[in-house]
Amino acid sequence: MSVNKIFSIKIVVLALLLQACSSSVVVPVIPADTDAVPPTPAETLQSNPPQPGSDVAIDQMSFVIIGSVRPADGIVASGDMFNPQPHEYQQYIFVTLAVTCKTTAGQQCHLNIFNISLLGRDGTPKYPQWYLSGVEGILKDTEFQGGTTVSGHVPFIISVGDSGLQLIYESSSGDDFYFDLP
Repeated sequence: MSVNKIFSIKIVVLALLLQACSSSVVVPVIPADTDAVPPTPAETLQSNPPQPGSDVAIDQMSFVIIGSVRPADGIVASGDMFNPQPHEYQQYIFVTLAVTCKTTAGQQCHLNIFNISLLGRDGTPKYPQWYLSGVEGILKDTEFQGGTTVSGHVPFIISVGDSGLQLIYESSSGDDFYFDLP
């Protein structure tokens, strides 16, 4: 066989494989004996979260929402021209958070930033933007001593009109803690 025929056969096989893989459909199975209705996006928000400035104890740490900066696009753009830019009708919001380790001075706390998300009225969680260069005051994953406080901004990209935002922290036990934003 010539090289062209072998190449053509491989292309046809590859095209058939791609077509077969892209045509599969997954249909969720819902048990027939349940009357449960999934919550609407507005129902996923906690109805009575602590107000900004409230001190909430989670995982031997004290969390306080100090404030927020919205839009924070200018801060991100001035940090580095290669920072991710929000799409049209989106903007950055910086949630300013202070976390105090409530253990003794000889012990440490671990703040896992990957346990933080932001939820809006649409019910879609937003996750922090961690790869921002040249932006001062970004709160990072850290270990810190008992009695000390770390604070900084947690950056998110949200829709311009998104309102009713709540910060969510998932504790080490798996419980979610909700905070209203100022």
